[in-house]
Amino acid sequence: MEMRIRIDDSRLQEVLARSIERCENKQQALRAVGAIVRESIRTNFREGGRPEKWKASKRGSADSIPGRRVGTLRDTNRLMNSFTVKADQNSVVVGTNVEYAATHQYGAKKFSFGTVVAKVPAHYRSFRGRFKIRVKAHDRKMKLPWGDIPARPFMHIQTDDIRDIEEIMAAHIIGEKTA
Repeated sequence: MEMRIRIDDSRLQEVLARSIERCENKQQALRAVGAIVRESIRTNFREGGRPEKWKASKRGSADSIPGRRVGTLRDTNRLMNSFTVKADQNSVVVGTNVEYAATHQYGAKKFSFGTVVAKVPAHYRSFRGRFKIRVKAHDRKMKLPWGDIPARPFMHIQTDDIRDIEEIMAAHIIGEKTA
């Protein structure tokens, strides 16, 4: 499954386009730019949204994992840790292959994904707390998602990040070494 998220980064594109043409090692410069963007995305997760805080989730509350407080969208940190950087001589791509990333980036309305069929295995169900009833394996139709999922935009580049990117590109253009 492939997922694409588009961000309006026209100002950044202008700076990069002018800078890349004069840069000796374009791939190294673009890899450094990607690292800044990736770290900015990770910081968005650590801070629970920037510049505006995300709506808190129940899973990110203090009692979601006993003895550990996690933030919204950080139950397992899978999404936060999934971002990769790929750079070549002409472009840099920062992205994730996590299936649910777009849903959290943009949000989703209740039942907007349509109906799916879930296989329910055979199991026992308590009846009035006195005895158990055996339930046969069956299919169940479910509408997804079960409730509204608010947008929590994590792929948001901050103004400070753009300044850092401009500094890195300037350093590469004049031939200075950067990290």
